[in-house]
Amino acid sequence: MNLIVKKTRTVTYTCDRVQPVKVKLTLDYATDSDPQKRLPLKSGNNTIYSELTLYDEQNNQSGKTFETTIDKVKNIVIESKVSGYDAEPGDYKGNAWLIATFI
Repeated sequence: MNLIVKKTRTVTYTCDRVQPVKVKLTLDYATDSDPQKRLPLKSGNNTIYSELTLYDEQNNQSGKTFETTIDKVKNIVIESKVSGYDAEPGDYKGNAWLIATFI
C-alpha cells in the first residue's frame, strides 16, 4: 500500500515597527541516518519520514531556509509530506522548529 499524506499549516508573523523588517526563516529539526535528511517521526520502534518545506507565497519562495521581509503581516506556510510503502500503523510524532532571525 502506497501512503502519501500532505498537511499544511500557516504561521502568521506581525510587525509593529515603522520600517519593514528583514528576517531569515529556517526550519530546524534533529535528523537521523536518513540520506534525504527528512524529519523522523517515531512510533515505538517504527520510523517514518516527513519532508518539510516553507512557502512564502507573497514572494514565491520555498525551501527549508530563506530570507524575506515582514512589513505589517507575513503568512508563511509549512508543508509536511509523508510518503512511503507498508508503514506500520501507529501514533507517529516528531518535532521541528521554525526560527526567525533578524538580519
